[in-house]
Amino acid sequence: MRHTGTKQELKVAPANYDIWFDYLRLEETNGDIPTVRELYERAIAVVPPAKEKRFWRRYIFLWLNYALFEEVDAKVPRCISCAVRRPERRC
Repeated sequence: MRHTGTKQELKVAPANYDIWFDYLRLEETNGDIPTVRELYERAIAVVPPAKEKRFWRRYIFLWLNYALFEEVDAKVPRCISCAVRRPERRC
């Protein structure tokens, strides 16, 4: 997947979390932790457009993947508990 194509797809459909997952997976293989972290932050900033379960399920998986990335790849301890508490502050 090319970066420019992915960026264009996200401009058209920013709440398409499958595109975010593909883009994040691609960047994670490059190993640039600050870039991946920034992408996760951008992705989680896109709150689902409706209160439908299918949208929120993908969004929650995005949060969980972010927490796992921080703990496993970025070596930041106890991120899962932080990620679970953080959405409460956003409400």
